[in-house]
Amino acid sequence: MINCNEPAGSVEARRRRGGRSLAAEAQPVRRAFDAHQLATVAALATAIIPRTDTPGAADAKVHVYLDKILAAGPQRARQSFLDGLLWLDTYCRSAFQQPFRELPEARQVEILNRLNGKPDAALKVGQSFFRSVKQWTSRIYFSTEAGFQELKKSGPPPPSYGCTHEAHK
Repeated sequence: MINCNEPAGSVEARRRRGGRSLAAEAQPVRRAFDAHQLATVAALATAIIPRTDTPGAADAKVHVYLDKILAAGPQRARQSFLDGLLWLDTYCRSAFQQPFRELPEARQVEILNRLNGKPDAALKVGQSFFRSVKQWTSRIYFSTEAGFQELKKSGPPPPSYGCTHEAHK
């Protein structure tokens, strides 16, 4: 039973929370990613949708949402994404002696532009992974409040937007 007169940080309250402090409970729970992977996904999301006059993908917590989505989804999708992260870090360590998230922003963008370029057999896994990351990032971002605000900052869509068939007007 919870005692309303008992401070939330008391020993008894902590015991009921399994020994976790309030601060620990406030931290986002990583489910599919370890700390390094989560930071790498945040760096990828930032490179894909950077902060401008509106919040970027990392500001919108795209990496946290993706972590939860992959954790709740099929094991095969989660493993495929984790394999892509491993490929990216292995590639970066081989070429630049650092994992992706520790590279300067300009180098990160250079790598992603290379992965976004014409098909290359040597980069096939990375190119497929980057397509997946872009899709996830944009889908999640534009589902958040920040992304929705970005979509509507130019005002409502023009009247000519959408299907012009008479039956759909």
